[in-house]
Parts: sequence; structure tokens; C-alpha cells
Amino acid sequence: MEKKVISFGRGVPAREAITPVRKEFWSLAEQVNAEHEDDPFHYAVPEVTNFGGFVPLKFTLAEMFSFPQDPKRHVIIGNGGEEIIGFLFEALEPGFIVFEEMSYDRAIKRASRLGHTPYGVRLTESGLDLNELGSVLKRDEFRAVYHIIYSSNPTGVCADPENVKECARICRKYKKPYICDIAYFDARYDGEKNPLPNFNDPVYEYTCFVGSFSKTLTPGAKCGFGLLPKTFVDVQPIIDDARLNPNYPTQVIYYEMIKSGFYARHQEFLRNLYNPKRVAINSAFEKYLPGSRFPAIPGGFFRVHVFENVGEVALISQAANFDVEIFSARSCIPLNLQPEYSNSVPVRFAYPRLNADDIRSGISISANSWKMAQNFEAACS
Repeated sequence: MEKKVISFGRGVPAREAITPVRKEFWSLAEQVNAEHEDDPFHYAVPEVTNFGGFVPLKFTLAEMFSFPQDPKRHVIIGNGGEEIIGFLFEALEPGFIVFEEMSYDRAIKRASRLGHTPYGVRLTESGLDLNELGSVLKRDEFRAVYHIIYSSNPTGVCADPENVKECARICRKYKKPYICDIAYFDARYDGEKNPLPNFNDPVYEYTCFVGSFSKTLTPGAKCGFGLLPKTFVDVQPIIDDARLNPNYPTQVIYYEMIKSGFYARHQEFLRNLYNPKRVAINSAFEKYLPGSRFPAIPGGFFRVHVFENVGEVALISQAANFDVEIFSARSCIPLNLQPEYSNSVPVRFAYPRLNADDIRSGISISANSWKMAQNFEAACS
């Protein structure tokens, strides 16, 4: 019999979350074929598709997020949120980009590959440290801020609306783009709704929204989007050079999912599916990892704990001895803040694909493994 391993690996949706989307996707494919015929399969069709995406979905996204700019010009759709983030980073002159002290590792790597230097700004209980943010953004070499404002990957932190607004104000003051990743906007499971900034407020003049449907529908049919203010440097030439066309057929199907009401119904299904797991990881942290630096999560796919005074290999190996896979989140920390974690191991716990009992058991074993690893290292020193 194959042994059971509890794995807190990357943020993979629960299998039960995918099945309804798969069925709806293939059902709508027939409808799309009948209604839209050849249009989604061309390079571009005026008023229907362009290299920035399927035009009706652009208008739908603008309506969903109360975005006041012309969707044809200021909403772009691509193959996942990370592609859109890459377009925005590529549109900037090489320099420093601000990230949270722990942030999406793929975005950090993308910035580095495009010639930027990721720079970490510390987190407070409400979001980014505003004093630190203001002190660095006034320097010419800083180009933009990348901030996951809802249920951040990997910390799970939700920035307070006041913190987001103040970050936007600081970015506006220094004329630097404020790139808000909202991939987890609808991925909230505690019964509350995440608040949206008021785009009509001039303070958001330099604020961009970047999101995707990977967590709210499926990561297998990629679709990401960007809502860009008038002030952002023109990304269209980069889009034109980088690709011939995005995946229009998928965009058309997602448009139909939203229009039919399936998207809204599926978000309610996900809340019912994931909330017991969210409660399980929060209660397990409170019981087995009391005093964890980052607060209880309202949603998202992750929670982080920083295991102090232990080596990475010892901790991970000890947990593996008890059939629990945990992984370091060190790649989520920009280099300037890495020294602050030199004697600790940040671990990202991804929970949605696990059941509540395995979540509680896995956290308990991780906590015990921490103590055992410390004892082992002390005995060997």
C-alpha cells in the first residue's frame, strides 16, 4: 500500500473545485462554437478581438471592478496574471521594484529576468510599511511597487483599505506605478467581501490592477487581466512584439461563464468548500504555532510561519520523516531582506487541496518537527 504523504506544496486547487469548471467549460465550448463561429480563431477581428484580448470580456471586467477607463484601451487580457505582470515590468526602465518582504516568488524572478532589482519593504499589521515605502520611492532608481493586496502569496495578509489608499497616494506623489495583484480578490471564504478601491478617486491615478482566474476557476485554462490607468506607460507595443494573439477561445468561454452567472455560483461553491479548511489551518496555527507573526487568514491559498533558530535542511528532513512535506518560502523574500531570515526558515503552507484533518495533523507534525530539529542541531553542535 502506498503511504500517505501530507504535502503543503504550491497552491493547487482542490480536485473538487475543478470538476464543475471542467463540465461547464466543455458545455460552453459548443455554445461558443455556435455563437462566435470563427472569430476567436483569427489573429484579430475588429470590435471582437485584438492583441489585448476579447473585447466583450474587457467590458465585463471593467464593469466587475468598477473601472472607469475605456476598456478597449485600458483593459488587457492575457494567458494568466503572470504574463500581464511581465508586460508591465517590461514596460518599465530597468531599476528597483518594491515588493512585500515576502511576495510571489514567480513575480520576483520575472522582475529579475527583465533586468530589475526586487527590493523588499517590510510588512506591518495593516500592509506595507508606509514610512519605508515613502523613503525608497522618492529615489529615482525605484520604478514601481508590486503589492498583493488580498490574501497575499505567501503570507495570507490582506492589506487594510487605508493602507492600499495610502500606498496609492505615495505612488502618485512620486509618479510611480502601483501594481496591485488581485488574484485572490474573490478567493475570500469567511463570508465577507474584499473592498474595492474607488477608481474615480484621483489618488488611484497611478494604480494598476492585475488578476487571473487560476484560483477562482481553473489554472489549466489560463486567463489573466490588467486594468491600467491612463498614466501607465504604453504596454501595447510590448504586447504586439511579444505575442501574435492571446488565447481567445478560453477568453470567450470565461466571458460566457461570467455572463451566465456560473462564475458567481462557483465562487459560492468554493467558499463552502474552502472555508472549513481555512478554519482548520487558522485553528491549527493557534494551537500548535501560537504567536505566529502573520495573522489568521480570511481566504487565499496560503499561510506562512517563520520557524526560528533552526536550519532549513534539519526542519524539512524531520517533517519528511513523519510523511509531511513542507517547503521553504525563502525564494519569496527579496535579497535585501534575506539576511533578516538567516537563522530561521519561513514555510509556506498551501492548504486548499488537503482535508481539514490532514491540515491539522500536518501543522502539528511540523511544529513537533521544529522542536526535534532544534534538539538534533543542539546535540550536534
